[in-house]
Amino acid sequence: HIGEHVLMRRTLPLLLFLVLTAVGAGAEIIDRILAVVNNHVITLSDVRRADRVRTVLKYPAIDQKQLVRELVDAALIEEQIAQFFGIDVTEAEVDEVMKDVPDLRGVPVDIVREAVRSRLRADAFFELRFGQFLRATDAEVADYYNKVFVPAAQQKGGPVPPLAQVTDLIRDSVIQEKAAHEVESWLTAIRRRSDIEIFD
Repeated sequence: HIGEHVLMRRTLPLLLFLVLTAVGAGAEIIDRILAVVNNHVITLSDVRRADRVRTVLKYPAIDQKQLVRELVDAALIEEQIAQFFGIDVTEAEVDEVMKDVPDLRGVPVDIVREAVRSRLRADAFFELRFGQFLRATDAEVADYYNKVFVPAAQQKGGPVPPLAQVTDLIRDSVIQEKAAHEVESWLTAIRRRSDIEIFD
């Protein structure tokens, strides 16, 4: 974490710039800094834009504090992606996702497309960084089937398919859980060695 005096030297000039820009344009000052991540500034307008994009992409609703932390993590992930060669997303891949986004709710299409591109880049990065090395053993698949899948199916009241019919589905679920754990552990380590300040 950065010290208070360093933080003030870093953020005050930017705050002054935001104020002067707003005053010079005769506009009301509506933006403020909510976080600083390795010299990358996250503002209130960034958070509001992210909230609108999440709504367009039908992501689960989260509060402002969670949004700020999500943007902090996104900035850290982007820094790491920049160090990898070959992490790229084509326009066709973005177009494929955009087919399922019929209503932009007034959000400019380029902003939504950039959010989709960032998500796809992160997915590709995590697959390269973690996914290709993760496996699910037969014992892990059977354990997940008995402890997670069967109880969930019984709760829904429907028939419980035998393990042989859902082995591939369960294997994917186990690998996804492992990947989520690996990503969170990795992010925790990245956060520890990064300069992060979040303002309430």
